[in-house]
Amino acid sequence: MTVNELINELDRFVVPTLIYFAGLPLFALLLGWICGENAIKSPWKFIYSVLIYAVCIPAIFSFVLILYAILFVHTNLLDSSVLAYFLPIVSLLFTVAIINKTIKMDQIPGFQRLSGLVTVIILAFVATFLIQRVFIAFVFFGSIWSFIAIFLVLFIVFKFALKNVIKS
Repeated sequence: MTVNELINELDRFVVPTLIYFAGLPLFALLLGWICGENAIKSPWKFIYSVLIYAVCIPAIFSFVLILYAILFVHTNLLDSSVLAYFLPIVSLLFTVAIINKTIKMDQIPGFQRLSGLVTVIILAFVATFLIQRVFIAFVFFGSIWSFIAIFLVLFIVFKFALKNVIKS
């Protein structure tokens, strides 16, 4: 399945997509109301962790799609799918804001790893964009596969570099 096919599937199944992304902030609100002050205790903080990952992974993917569309393909975002490009980010903002009122993000298991992942993705994306703009050591033809290959190599390099910097 290609990325375009995935976006077309999201556009085809509008109601389940809306239920999923609207349900995440509502579930966070309900969860905060149910657990209240006990949010930092064991079963609740792991439920919050699953909720954070359920909203962050599609939002990170959507953010990368937006950056790729703007910087590499020069796509007009007015012609793009709202469900695939913008709804996950809006859902992320609302969900994280609601969760943050109940529990501090650093108390949620795995949140530091997720923020580290976002940092490495942004670094690799910026490096890929700079390489593409100045044509250092290769010609970037703009295909998605060459972008993914370069991005993955930079991602691995930055991941190991960041791990070694944090160890020191």
